[in-house]
Amino acid sequence: MINQRVFWSLLFLLFMMSLQAQTDLEILDLNRMEIQKKGMIVLGSWATINVLSSVALNHRLKGSNRYFNQMNGFWNSVNMAIAVGGYFTSKASDPLTIGTVLIEQSSMEKILLFNAALDIGYMVGGVYLIERSKNISENAKRLKGFGQSIILQGGFLLAFDFIMYGVMHSNYLKMIDLVDGKSLSILPIGITYTF
Repeated sequence: MINQRVFWSLLFLLFMMSLQAQTDLEILDLNRMEIQKKGMIVLGSWATINVLSSVALNHRLKGSNRYFNQMNGFWNSVNMAIAVGGYFTSKASDPLTIGTVLIEQSSMEKILLFNAALDIGYMVGGVYLIERSKNISENAKRLKGFGQSIILQGGFLLAFDFIMYGVMHSNYLKMIDLVDGKSLSILPIGITYTF
């Protein structure tokens, strides 16, 4: 039979290791939120620059350049709303368990990959508009300008989504390292914690 002092010492050690794992988990969850917030700041900054330049240049430009500028403004009004919403809805996992943190992390990564596929679709749509502008006389400048803008915005968003995915996935791998190879067993002869 285990003497009482050894039992309580092992239990205390297990408790301290559990606290360290919880602290590491909290740090990784905070990193996830900070990555999301910083990403939304980047997206919001891009959107703000585009909206402001669209407003400032709209009456100075002519032809397809004017339509390019207008679409940049329209497109980035939506980006701005997404950035503000994403920034303020970034929150800690509740409850803070490895399962909930991994689910939040995985959900964000899936959203980024889905968005990257949409971004490619946007760019293809932009190419289509430019090609279509070559074959029609009515609204050709608008189609060309809108197409060029959509290619630019889709390209930015594609790069943004892939970079965000890479940074988020790096955090995910740290989460996996935190739980990889750890186990807790309660056996008739004592408590074991493998790390």
